[in-house]
Amino acid sequence: MSGGFLKTAHMERYEYPLLIVFGSLGAGMMLSANDLMTLYVGIETLSLSSYVLAAFRRDSLKSAEAGLKYFVLGALASGLLLYGSSLIYGFSGGTGYSVIAAAPVSVGLIFGLVFVICGLAFKASAAPFHIWTPDVYEGAPAPVVAFFSTAPKIAAVAVLAHVLFVAFGTHQQSWQQVVAIIAALSMLVGAFGALMQNSIKRILAYSSISNVGFALIGVAAGAESRSCGCAGLHDAVCGRDARHVRRHSRAAPGRQGGRPGV
Repeated sequence: MSGGFLKTAHMERYEYPLLIVFGSLGAGMMLSANDLMTLYVGIETLSLSSYVLAAFRRDSLKSAEAGLKYFVLGALASGLLLYGSSLIYGFSGGTGYSVIAAAPVSVGLIFGLVFVICGLAFKASAAPFHIWTPDVYEGAPAPVVAFFSTAPKIAAVAVLAHVLFVAFGTHQQSWQQVVAIIAALSMLVGAFGALMQNSIKRILAYSSISNVGFALIGVAAGAESRSCGCAGLHDAVCGRDARHVRRHSRAAPGRQGGRPGV
């Protein structure tokens, strides 16, 4: 898809595949991160590649506007994320997810969590942090729009779920309602905002906003049943292992004596 479009639009340049590779590398770093600093480096690697990709059509004013708008608002979101990470570090004593999970609840930690959620919600284009999405999608080239609507969204939602469940799983009462509100707003804005559009790219933008809302509903709902589900899974696994040990212990004497087990 990208090769044919770039050749037709006379935009065949070696920078494009390199930017896609760096963006994918940033998404992979986000997904494998177990520390807020590693997460930030991955987000910035993905974001810097995305800013250039949005303005890749150099002879288009809309593309230049999309890249500039994405850069300015993305820098603001990165600042929120970094400020939230600094607050979390100050009140928990570390940036690792395991250290944050063991930290006691405090007002400063909750404030940092709110800033982190805002920064990640921007990267996922969840409402009310979705303002950049329709304009950036409209100005970016079509293959770039296809990339924006898949890889960064999947990575951002997966990272948000990972951070909330692993680092802040013990504080779920502090963020569960916030995630549910963001999800509901995203579904409403994405559904009703698309009704007034006459551009395929802008409709795709609002569709991605709505899809992020549906994914975040799963995050918010999963938090409520996570402890019960994990407890049930733990009991099932432990019960199966106990039965296996009992059978093995009964059979072992028989095998040792050359007789079948009782």
